[in-house]
Amino acid sequence: MIMTHQKMHDIFNKSYLGLIKDEERTDVINPEYVECLYDLTERSKRMRMAELGIMYGMSTISFLYSLRNRGGSLLSIDIDIRGKTLEAVGRSGMDFMWSPHEADSVKFGESLDPDEKFDLIYVDSNHTYEHCRKEIEVWYPHLQEGGMMAFHDISAGQGGEIFRAISEFVVGHPEVKFSPYRQDIGIIFRGEKVRLELEPGCRCGGVIFEVGGFNPLDKSTAYRCEVCSSIISLTSGYRKKSIPP
Repeated sequence: MIMTHQKMHDIFNKSYLGLIKDEERTDVINPEYVECLYDLTERSKRMRMAELGIMYGMSTISFLYSLRNRGGSLLSIDIDIRGKTLEAVGRSGMDFMWSPHEADSVKFGESLDPDEKFDLIYVDSNHTYEHCRKEIEVWYPHLQEGGMMAFHDISAGQGGEIFRAISEFVVGHPEVKFSPYRQDIGIIFRGEKVRLELEPGCRCGGVIFEVGGFNPLDKSTAYRCEVCSSIISLTSGYRKKSIPP
């Protein structure tokens, strides 16, 4: 099912009408962001998901609208779940697929049964290197083969702390593949097949591929688009530069 900008506006206006005042937050609903999350979940046909960090529930509702198409479920963890978020998800009519838990994401992950597996884990919580690295170490074992772990705000933090945590993990795990996505989202894949099925990462629609092997520490020359020859940089954006395949 295709989710248009207008449909996203309708969904979130229904769920959040009167809940969030303009003086509290003026940029809560970002149609491009929520459409991106819906699209990511829908294209990869996820069923069992975990979400680390909820805030106002933008990602929560985006995921749930995709999961309802397949009868999936979402586990969400946040250190402080807002009452307005609970009400918004309730208004969406999809809270029956949702299991929210107010807890530290690392400690909650450590308490899970080792056999508990998810096919998508979305990380958008504490944007520090230390916390993100711990989340990866604790939650990656719960990512099933063929699954993916997505991170929002990968360029966030002084010196790109989120990307640094991801990079160090990828370097130490040769079986893990990384790709930039859209809306400052980066994804690590446990298996190659799902990575190739996702929509290309370049904004021109072209397929991106690794340049000379993946080197996460050399972020400015990690990926090249085969259509427009852009170099995808996670720190400085796109640079038009043609290089040999």
